[in-house]
Amino acid sequence: MNTTPTYVRIPPWENYAVDIMVEYMQCVDEGLDVERYKTLIEEISKLPIEEEREKMADAMFSLIQMLPVRGDVKYNEPSDYETIKSLCPE
Repeated sequence: MNTTPTYVRIPPWENYAVDIMVEYMQCVDEGLDVERYKTLIEEISKLPIEEEREKMADAMFSLIQMLPVRGDVKYNEPSDYETIKSLCPE
């Protein structure tokens, strides 16, 4: 029995690889130092929505999570739940 998912059948709202350029723009807005990967992300976004694109997007997002915030950013938007929760009024 083949248990490999068919990525084409995953609804777009559940597959971030479909909107990888949107994810890129969110990273830019959040101040992550992601500009140097723009061309690579654009090329990934041109691939058919299949397993190869999903794997490349997964690898790209693993890399992006390790990127520092640019030095010219005057704020640091938290992305982890505990930090966000600590900033919310009780």
